Amino acid sequence: MAVEKEIKVKMPHDEFVGMLKSRGVNFSFIKEICQVDLILDYDDMRLLKEDSLLRIRKENESLFITYKGPRRLGNVYKEREEIEGELGSEESVLALKMAGIYLNEDIRDEKALIEFLSSRGIKIRAVVEKHRIVMRVYPWKSLIFLDDVKGLGEYIEIEGDDCQEVAKFLNLKNFVKESYAELILRESSLHQLSLGDP
Repeated sequence: MAVEKEIKVKMPHDEFVGMLKSRGVNFSFIKEICQVDLILDYDDMRLLKEDSLLRIRKENESLFITYKGPRRLGNVYKEREEIEGELGSEESVLALKMAGIYLNEDIRDEKALIEFLSSRGIKIRAVVEKHRIVMRVYPWKSLIFLDDVKGLGEYIEIEGDDCQEVAKFLNLKNFVKESYAELILRESSLHQLSLGDP
């Protein structure tokens, strides 16, 4: 089981890149990807209440299943155990098992997986759509993600063991501890309240 360590800041991408340039930081863009994350939970939202997350990520033609355990919060970063694997892999089976789902069928496509999970009481609770630019800043090892999240705007994520060093060097502030899924669920709840829905 891997440990994910990350820092997230809401910041326009051009401002972040300008900050790198003004501080003389060398950087390179690695790739651009579009991701759609289906956030799953039981009717009683037990995973969210336990500060865990079960996700299906669609990226290009691939499906990845991810389980994230409860967060351990540092001063500026969050850290959590993560199991992720492409659908059909041992890691994907283990990720489902961590969420209380035992996969005893050979499922190879999204529709069959959603039907299987629904039959076990797990449904899609939020959808996170984002355009992600992956970059590296030198001399650090952490990856930087410039995320443009539908309905939320632009964010910077710094992921890796030295993420805190990067944030300190760049003097980043106003860290976001919530996941994109939590932010979207909160926004949709606020929207329903403003419309007068129960």
